[in-house]
Amino acid sequence: MREEIKIVLPPYKIIYSVLIVMFLPVLRGISDTNEIGCTMDVMMSALTMVMFADTYLVEKREQRWEIISLLPEKSRKRMVYMRFFIQLIYILFFSAAGYFTFFIWKPVTQDFHSELQKYFEYLLAVGISIVFWGILVLIIANVTSNIWKGIGTGLVLWLNLFSTLGNRTLGRYNVFAYVYAETDTGISGWIPGKIIGLMIAGVLGILILPKTLEFRRD
Repeated sequence: MREEIKIVLPPYKIIYSVLIVMFLPVLRGISDTNEIGCTMDVMMSALTMVMFADTYLVEKREQRWEIISLLPEKSRKRMVYMRFFIQLIYILFFSAAGYFTFFIWKPVTQDFHSELQKYFEYLLAVGISIVFWGILVLIIANVTSNIWKGIGTGLVLWLNLFSTLGNRTLGRYNVFAYVYAETDTGISGWIPGKIIGLMIAGVLGILILPKTLEFRRD
């Protein structure tokens, strides 16, 4: 476990993820706590794509490709799933902590119970986003055997789903429905999109991801 943490969370990843969480509230001012979750869900999704793309292909970059190819298929699967879980916990932690950095703007708040509910709904939404985008970009990078193609393709989809057209087309079935949902609709206004995203991620992670872990020399 310790070795896997060193591989998937090198110093440069920790540095840029910390900087993003620190500077995001400075660059994106808010006036109401309802805006925090919307901003963080989108940006943590983008951060997820950058961090997860090399989960498996890091072995190619670090010249360990030949060694990994000698491992049994089951061991490679366990290795990738463990790395995925480590990064999931890491980004979820920063998402949870980053939420409170926006309070430097002294936004309008509601009563404690309402704010607590809002926070836990945010954690649910962003957690599903991390799983969805992490699995998606990881698979694309593995299939193309190129980290940047994985990030680039994911970014194109990210931009389309996070667009006005994406919102109008998919509505509450959009994985980013949480971002556009009206506060008075409650969780029902965005949870269908997150459930669909989680189901897609589950199918991809269980059925497709293992098939992308075959050894390649290219």
